[in-house]
Amino acid sequence: MNIEDGKGLRFRINVKDHTASFINSPNASRDVYIPHSIEYQNSKYIITSIDKYAFRGNQIDSVFFPDNSEVKIFKSESFYKISFKSLYIPPSLEKIEPGCFFQVQKSFSITISKKNQH
Repeated sequence: MNIEDGKGLRFRINVKDHTASFINSPNASRDVYIPHSIEYQNSKYIITSIDKYAFRGNQIDSVFFPDNSEVKIFKSESFYKISFKSLYIPPSLEKIEPGCFFQVQKSFSITISKKNQH
């Protein structure tokens, strides 16, 4: 099931294991904050992945996550054709699939949490 958080961010929730994937943000601009979890019908869903084309074509300044983020994977083409300045990698991130940054439209900086052991 897909839901929106009220800030224009869309997520696919898995009601069986109470997880969520960030799927897109067609109107995102400036700084995009991916929270630790989202709530839907009085249940909390932990965000664990950034899906393919999640930021497709967005022109934003930065993408960042809280230090308690449980995002484990950036899927292929998550940041496809995006234009942005900076990205913060949370401690939980374990995998960046090939092509994740395919056709990024300008250079950007990546800050990796000192707590990330991957």
